[in-house]
Amino acid sequence: MLDMLKKKWGKPYLFAGLTILLSVILNVNVFGEENVVPKRDIFSNFQKDKDEPEFVTEGKLTFLNKEKREIIIQIDIEVADTSYEILTGLMYRHSMPDTAGMLFIYKQSQQLFFWMKNTYIPLDIIFVNENMQIVTLWKNTKPLSEKTIPSNQFSKYVVEVNAGFCDKYDIKLGDYITYRIN
Repeated sequence: MLDMLKKKWGKPYLFAGLTILLSVILNVNVFGEENVVPKRDIFSNFQKDKDEPEFVTEGKLTFLNKEKREIIIQIDIEVADTSYEILTGLMYRHSMPDTAGMLFIYKQSQQLFFWMKNTYIPLDIIFVNENMQIVTLWKNTKPLSEKTIPSNQFSKYVVEVNAGFCDKYDIKLGDYITYRIN
């Protein structure tokens, strides 16, 4: 089997793949992250009780209008800031409180791509640049879709809220966010 993989992909790719696989199995830090072990295991309740993961409030996020930076609305947020949390996001959940969302925090600003695989909730996905300004809005994304949802500009943050949230609260391109983590 290993000989076949070596012929097909070469030694560097085989080594990288095995390193990543071992890091997952042994929970060893190969990515240089401080927190490889998730702050919470969102699948533990799901697997044991055959129920969806619960929303965990970890902070507050405020939307501000672009004109005067006045408060539009404040919501509770669950934070995704490790590789594990960013990869799983809101997967396997069937609901989320109306004034809640998930905040994804990346280490650096970059072109981002999301999808809705294993995500049952239709979402508004909001991409935010390093200046905390909304640069891309995707409204009412289709649950369970594997279609790519890109940021149109480099982004450092992404906010996921229930579909219809942006229309209900008049969240627009150019508006801002601020957040604090508990």
